[in-house]
Amino acid sequence: MNKKRSILLNIDVLRKDSSKIDINIEERIDSEVKFFIKKLSQKYKIILLSKYFKINTIKWLKRNQIEKYIYEITTVFLLLYLYIDKELIEKSGGYNKLLEIISIVKK
Repeated sequence: MNKKRSILLNIDVLRKDSSKIDINIEERIDSEVKFFIKKLSQKYKIILLSKYFKINTIKWLKRNQIEKYIYEITTVFLLLYLYIDKELIEKSGGYNKLLEIISIVKK
């Protein structure tokens, strides 16, 4: 049995400007970020850590057609296999490089 591990993903990873108080439903997610989420969801359960109203987060995910890749939305910081935030993405060299690192570490 191949059980997926859970990853906690900070919602700011998906946003260009995370300084806003709430999500603008019309805000679009970059195609590179969508690809990152899709690839990550193939091997992991993605739990989205969101500081925004849950209903707005859900509408925004649906508008950007990535809700199917998100296993759960939470406001609580959970200790899971891996926590991904913008700082980790930047320090690892970007979305694609982080995917490579994660696949090496998993082996």
